[in-house]
Amino acid sequence: GRVLPRLAAPFFEDIRGAATDTATDEALLDQLAGLDNAARRDLLATVVAEEAARILRLPPESIERQRPLTDIGMDSLTAIELRLAIEARLRFDLPLMTLADGASVAALAARLAERLARPSQAQAVAALAARYEIPLDPFALGGTDLAAEE
Repeated sequence: GRVLPRLAAPFFEDIRGAATDTATDEALLDQLAGLDNAARRDLLATVVAEEAARILRLPPESIERQRPLTDIGMDSLTAIELRLAIEARLRFDLPLMTLADGASVAALAARLAERLARPSQAQAVAALAARYEIPLDPFALGGTDLAAEE
């Protein structure tokens, strides 16, 4: 993609790289869809720990899954960055309050797994519409075939 000349300077290399690293991960979404809830929670914990480690500039193995993220240095700004990274990778909104109150990697992973297990609102509406859909009879509107008039 195009980059402003000023942002092409080496000083901004880390920032540009981080912005492209958080793209939606289709392979991850496909993998998550095929897992049971426990395996999905484990994989999500790994994803959250990796993102938190990247944001906090720590090695991923140093992120304890049960320890509150605030205890390892996450503040409100880095929580927003984590939220945006998770939303970008998983393609759904994560309420900011999910990251408040000393949330741990394990707690976030459990909440994300629960969210992924539920059908989206759009899927629920589509399923409901399909269940009650009545095929359109072209002659039900006074014997006029609307498709033929176009």
